[in-house]
Amino acid sequence: PFDRYIGGDDTALSDQQKQGALLFYGRARCAACHRGALLSDFQFHNIATPQIGPGVGANAPLDLGRFEETGQNADRFRFRTPPLRNVALTGPWMHSGPYTSLEAVVGHYRNPATSLQNYNANQLRGDLQSLVFTQQQLNADILTNLDPVLRTPIPLNNQDVADIVAFLNALTDPTAVQRATDVPANVPGGLPVND
Repeated sequence: PFDRYIGGDDTALSDQQKQGALLFYGRARCAACHRGALLSDFQFHNIATPQIGPGVGANAPLDLGRFEETGQNADRFRFRTPPLRNVALTGPWMHSGPYTSLEAVVGHYRNPATSLQNYNANQLRGDLQSLVFTQQQLNADILTNLDPVLRTPIPLNNQDVADIVAFLNALTDPTAVQRATDVPANVPGGLPVND
């Protein structure tokens, strides 16, 4: 729908989606990193994402992001900005999946430091909750090089969050929705797909 709208179809977006787009490209500051045709600058940013999972490399169980490749302290906890095309279909969100709704993702950006420090793992499946790292020292380390665009809280109320999520849903290709529901019988290697 967003492509149709920017192509000249003023009816392709609802009023709420239009309001969400104004916030996305305006005071919510989303377009600082999510811009261009695919809505990504393809750069690396530390957005204070909660640490979940087994991690990678020598620093496991932590995932230090771009630092694993560069060894530069400034790259600790920086991850590539994902494109937002079809984002509504790609949950759970963020690099390690700590958020299970787009509302939670957008809400994180209100104040990433507070969001990280108050992260609630109850939104995750039970078997994943024990894989969340929330130690105070780790959170302080993550916040040391928080992306400058996020150091100032973004004043978004619940309606603003809902409007931005409505806009993000307008980035979904209707044919991708159909493909997402078509589960193959097996994967290319021949292994069966478990529902």
